[in-house]
Amino acid sequence: MKILFIQLPRQETSPEAASANVPLIPGRLVALATSLGLLLRDDCVILDDAVADHGGDAAVAAAAMGTGATLAVFVLFPWNLDRSIWLARKLRSMMPATWFAACGPEAVQGMPVFKAHAFDAIIEGECE
Repeated sequence: MKILFIQLPRQETSPEAASANVPLIPGRLVALATSLGLLLRDDCVILDDAVADHGGDAAVAAAAMGTGATLAVFVLFPWNLDRSIWLARKLRSMMPATWFAACGPEAVQGMPVFKAHAFDAIIEGECE
């Protein structure tokens, strides 16, 4: 199983927006899973910083498809919720054999992610 973690940055033109996009939740999940022997490090991919922070939707989609992931996990924050939902829907049509999941602070009851029907699974709250 290949797991891809995607955490998109704020959509601002300032360089601080991209540099503030540190994928701590994916890093912690990968570290925990590998330390417990649940996954090998090679089974987990965090989307490349340059692509996530500076690439457009086409670059993110191409990088995601290039991983061969069987599971794509989007980390949702207030600033990337809409774009993540849109991109997950787009990727679903391009990666039909891939499961899509969401986690993070915006993955809580009553939030738009539950009405979007873009993900196969939603891990409520911060999944670390």
